[in-house]
Amino acid sequence: RRCRTRPFRSTFAKRTRAMGADQALQEATTNVKRGAFEMKRALGEENLREAIHAATKILEELRATSLTPQRYYDLYLRVCDELTHLEAFLMDPQRRSLTLTEVYELVQQAGHIVPRMYLICLVGCVLIKSKAETTKSILTELVEMTRGVQHPVRGLFVRSYLAQQSKDKLPDHVKTGEDGSVEDAIDFVIQNFTEMNKLWVRMQHQSMPGGPGRNEIERKQLRDLVGKNLVLLSQLESVDLPLYQKSILPKLLEQIINCKDDIAQQYLMDCVIQVFPDEFHLHSLDALLDAFAQLSPTVNLRLIMSGLMNRLAEFASEDATGLQEFESVDAFNKLSSSVSNILSSRQDLPVLDGVSLFVSLVKFAVSVYPEDVAYAKAVLDSAAAAYGGRGQISERKAVSQVQTLLSTPLEQYEAVVLLSFPSYEQLLGCLEFPARHAVAISTLKQMLKKESKMANTQDVERVLTFLKPLIVGEENEVTLDEDFSEEQTLVSAVVHLIECPDPDEQFQCIAVVKDHFQQGGIDRMKLTFPSLVFAGLKLVGTLQSRGEGLGEGKQLKILFRFLYETALTVGHLSTTNAAINCFLGCAKAADGCKEADLSYEFYTEAFMHYEEHLGTTKKQSDALQIIIGTLRDSDNLPKEDWDRLAKKVVSYSSNFLRKQDQCRAHYRCAHLFWKVGLREEDDQVLHCLERALKAVQAIRKMSDITHQKVGPVALLYVEVLDAHIYHHLAGNRAVTLEIIQEILDAATEEVVKEEVSDSSIDVRAYFERTKKQLEGIASPLTNNGPTTAGSFSA
Repeated sequence: RRCRTRPFRSTFAKRTRAMGADQALQEATTNVKRGAFEMKRALGEENLREAIHAATKILEELRATSLTPQRYYDLYLRVCDELTHLEAFLMDPQRRSLTLTEVYELVQQAGHIVPRMYLICLVGCVLIKSKAETTKSILTELVEMTRGVQHPVRGLFVRSYLAQQSKDKLPDHVKTGEDGSVEDAIDFVIQNFTEMNKLWVRMQHQSMPGGPGRNEIERKQLRDLVGKNLVLLSQLESVDLPLYQKSILPKLLEQIINCKDDIAQQYLMDCVIQVFPDEFHLHSLDALLDAFAQLSPTVNLRLIMSGLMNRLAEFASEDATGLQEFESVDAFNKLSSSVSNILSSRQDLPVLDGVSLFVSLVKFAVSVYPEDVAYAKAVLDSAAAAYGGRGQISERKAVSQVQTLLSTPLEQYEAVVLLSFPSYEQLLGCLEFPARHAVAISTLKQMLKKESKMANTQDVERVLTFLKPLIVGEENEVTLDEDFSEEQTLVSAVVHLIECPDPDEQFQCIAVVKDHFQQGGIDRMKLTFPSLVFAGLKLVGTLQSRGEGLGEGKQLKILFRFLYETALTVGHLSTTNAAINCFLGCAKAADGCKEADLSYEFYTEAFMHYEEHLGTTKKQSDALQIIIGTLRDSDNLPKEDWDRLAKKVVSYSSNFLRKQDQCRAHYRCAHLFWKVGLREEDDQVLHCLERALKAVQAIRKMSDITHQKVGPVALLYVEVLDAHIYHHLAGNRAVTLEIIQEILDAATEEVVKEEVSDSSIDVRAYFERTKKQLEGIASPLTNNGPTTAGSFSA
């Protein structure tokens, strides 16, 4: 069918040269609206010829030459939106006066090629949908006729319109029928894709304001028009793996390789990887990897290869049963060989690109082979061979990729195993200190999260050597900030990952850790050494459970000597309660081994540290509470020694400056003297409780004198009441119900006077819980006695 032309004069091209792009778009939009109004009016009058004439006027605006691709795209969308009204009219046979074949002939009379092609595509697709013509013949004719538009931008949009109009009309079945088969649909889409890609590549060689750089920007703005053809192919439901391998992939790769354009190759290869199923890629690896090797040298293979490996890694992680499928195609070895070939063929490949390829490959190995560390080791070995001898890497992004390469396997495999690989150490040597420090932290966090165990001194040495940036640090570093403290807290936990079957080797491992910690200096040692003490105490418990005592072997003697020296070091370095905790833990362990003298010595050191180094009331109060709890549970000290220590603790309680601290310390000391079956000293308990009560009464008196709140009187009364009730219920008859009643009355009075606030609400709730303990206890008061709101006899 030959196209007969009908003259239709337009001054648009001349007009757009004389005005700015924004003004041109605005005027073109106005003309589109005007033409759309005329077209809709003609359609309403069922005047098809006049409607087509108006549609031609609308499409004339797409002959623009001065619009940027983005503005041209905006205009294109508006025009396509208006053309839907004409399409809906043509689909209604009762409204149109001409047959579709006659309309098809009519639109070919449009004067200019651009509006003519849009109308031909529109009517041709309506013909297909109405079954008036065979699908195959119309599609073949349309894809050939659109070759008439050779202007790159206009031609791209014409073919894009053709793809858009035909996407739901393509034959999508295997058997060949009147409308063709899926292979005909594939041929149509690939032919359209090929022509569009040629036009897209030609844009690079156009002479445009702004030079080649501007051309590249505008090309990238239009790349999705070309890529939609690949999306259309991927949406054909009848396409299976054999058909993809035979009819789609080879033709696509041929066109991509032959275009010789780096922008097109980069984008289209990425499109192929992203739009088609992962299973297709897995079984077409050879073809894809061969195509990668034939791409332009300026194409960034890192992005393409990484995209492919990441897709396959995700596919493997989602389908746990697909391991055999990956092994059947030898996917890992093919990808690994391809990476090696890229590195050897491109000597000038940036370090960032090369390391990124190894990162994607190790992610693939971890995802596909989560139970076999050998594949990850192979990647690390290859990476070390490529970059291990090049010196330190300084580029920030490349350093980040090396860190990712080292940390990715840690998410799946044991750190102790990975650190045994020489390649791991070589890659770590490529990094400067800050990067090694970051890798060490991430590795340590993974070890603690997974509770990775170290079973011998070799493992411990290997891990601690790797963590040297954290254990030793560098010169002139800041060691007083919060980040440093958090970091060293993590380091101190390493010793708790040691788990040896033999106690002797367990102790040797702890000693190795101590040797390494000593290299970190005072600021680190005061934070890390306490963990050594508690690791040693855990080993003491292990030996005790085996029935070993100090007199039966050397192990415990050596261990307690180690604990004593380490605890003394903590005491000399630290002014916190850490040293108190260490000494008291050792004292309790020695008491459990029935070594009274040794236990007493540890208590002595704890008390000396309390007196000499704890300067604040808060530290003293917290420490005293721990001392009381530990001393109360010491069952094997001679009575003289125990009494001497208890007396010292009681004296500490009286030395607090504030009455409220004295009060709390005294009623806590009462617990020292009451342990059913072992220690039941009624008078001493009552003496401590009386001192606590006197302290709170002194605060109350001062508040009454000054008419100001001197301390938390109500809360202290409730706490003292709670302590009296506890000892009464524990069987201490010196704490009588009369005493409890007096304190209850005083506490009730103070709670009632307490002003309403969040803290007062907590006090009232505490008071009510305390009173509930008195339920079921007989009242000591006679019927003639006083009745109070707080009386538990009520």
